[in-house]
Amino acid sequence: MDVLVTLLRLSAALSVVLLVGLIYVWGRNYLIFRSKHAVGLLVFAGILLLQTTITTYFYTFHPAVSGWVANSELVHPLPLFVMSSAQVLQLGGIVFITWVSWD
Repeated sequence: MDVLVTLLRLSAALSVVLLVGLIYVWGRNYLIFRSKHAVGLLVFAGILLLQTTITTYFYTFHPAVSGWVANSELVHPLPLFVMSSAQVLQLGGIVFITWVSWD
Protein backbone atom coordinates (compact mmCIF):
# COMPACT_ATOMS: atom_id res chain seq x y z
CA MET A 1 0.00 0.00 0.00
CA ASP A 2 2.81 2.41 0.84
CA VAL A 3 4.41 1.60 -2.49
CA LEU A 4 1.25 2.63 -4.35
CA VAL A 5 1.02 5.92 -2.46
CA THR A 6 4.69 6.67 -3.13
CA LEU A 7 4.26 5.73 -6.80
CA LEU A 8 1.22 7.99 -7.05
CA ARG A 9 3.01 10.97 -5.51
CA LEU A 10 6.26 10.54 -7.45
CA SER A 11 4.60 10.04 -10.82
CA ALA A 12 2.46 13.15 -10.31
CA ALA A 13 5.47 15.24 -9.29
CA LEU A 14 7.58 13.98 -12.20
CA SER A 15 4.71 14.77 -14.58
CA VAL A 16 4.75 18.38 -13.35
CA VAL A 17 8.48 18.66 -14.07
CA LEU A 18 8.14 17.19 -17.56
CA LEU A 19 5.16 19.39 -18.40
CA VAL A 20 7.16 22.49 -17.49
CA GLY A 21 9.83 21.28 -19.94
CA LEU A 22 7.20 20.73 -22.63
CA ILE A 23 5.80 24.21 -22.11
CA TYR A 24 9.32 25.59 -22.56
CA VAL A 25 9.86 23.68 -25.82
CA TRP A 26 6.43 24.45 -27.25
CA GLY A 27 6.64 28.09 -26.14
CA ARG A 28 9.99 28.43 -27.90
CA ASN A 29 8.49 26.81 -31.01
CA TYR A 30 5.60 29.27 -30.94
CA LEU A 31 7.97 32.23 -30.74
CA ILE A 32 9.90 30.91 -33.74
CA PHE A 33 7.09 29.64 -36.00
CA ARG A 34 3.95 31.50 -34.77
CA SER A 35 1.77 28.48 -35.57
CA LYS A 36 -1.66 27.60 -34.22
CA HIS A 37 -0.41 24.08 -33.61
CA ALA A 38 2.13 25.34 -31.08
CA VAL A 39 -0.56 27.40 -29.35
CA GLY A 40 -2.77 24.32 -29.12
CA LEU A 41 0.06 22.32 -27.59
CA LEU A 42 0.74 25.13 -25.09
CA VAL A 43 -2.92 25.26 -24.05
CA PHE A 44 -3.02 21.46 -23.70
CA ALA A 45 0.17 21.41 -21.61
CA GLY A 46 -1.00 24.33 -19.48
CA ILE A 47 -4.32 22.69 -18.61
CA LEU A 48 -2.64 19.35 -17.93
CA LEU A 49 -0.02 21.12 -15.80
CA LEU A 50 -2.75 22.80 -13.76
CA GLN A 51 -4.55 19.48 -13.21
CA THR A 52 -1.37 17.61 -12.33
CA THR A 53 -0.14 20.34 -9.98
CA ILE A 54 -3.45 20.27 -8.11
CA THR A 55 -3.27 16.47 -7.95
CA THR A 56 0.28 16.60 -6.60
CA TYR A 57 -0.73 19.15 -3.98
CA PHE A 58 -3.69 17.11 -2.74
CA TYR A 59 -1.87 13.77 -2.67
CA THR A 60 1.28 15.15 -1.06
CA PHE A 61 0.64 18.31 0.96
CA HIS A 62 -3.08 18.71 1.73
CA PRO A 63 -3.58 17.80 5.40
CA ALA A 64 -6.82 15.84 4.99
CA VAL A 65 -6.43 14.18 1.60
CA SER A 66 -2.76 13.18 1.90
CA GLY A 67 -3.46 11.60 5.28
CA TRP A 68 -6.51 9.80 3.93
CA VAL A 69 -4.65 8.41 0.91
CA ALA A 70 -1.75 7.20 3.05
CA ASN A 71 -3.98 5.48 5.65
CA SER A 72 -4.47 1.84 4.64
CA GLU A 73 -7.41 1.47 7.05
CA LEU A 74 -9.43 4.15 5.23
CA VAL A 75 -8.62 3.37 1.60
CA HIS A 76 -9.41 0.12 -0.15
CA PRO A 77 -6.42 -1.06 -2.21
CA LEU A 78 -8.36 -1.32 -5.50
CA PRO A 79 -9.19 2.40 -5.94
CA LEU A 80 -5.65 3.30 -4.91
CA PHE A 81 -4.29 0.84 -7.48
CA VAL A 82 -6.55 2.33 -10.18
CA MET A 83 -5.52 5.92 -9.32
CA SER A 84 -1.83 4.95 -9.26
CA SER A 85 -2.15 3.10 -12.56
CA ALA A 86 -3.85 6.06 -14.24
CA GLN A 87 -1.18 8.43 -12.93
CA VAL A 88 1.63 6.15 -14.15
CA LEU A 89 -0.02 5.82 -17.58
CA GLN A 90 -0.30 9.61 -17.76
CA LEU A 91 3.38 9.88 -16.86
CA GLY A 92 4.22 7.36 -19.59
CA GLY A 93 2.36 9.45 -22.15
CA ILE A 94 4.07 12.64 -20.99
CA VAL A 95 7.48 10.94 -21.12
CA PHE A 96 6.80 9.82 -24.70
CA ILE A 97 5.59 13.28 -25.78
CA THR A 98 8.63 14.85 -24.10
CA TRP A 99 10.96 12.43 -25.88
CA VAL A 100 9.33 13.21 -29.25
CA SER A 101 9.25 16.98 -28.66
CA TRP A 102 12.72 17.45 -27.21
CA ASP A 103 14.44 16.17 -30.34
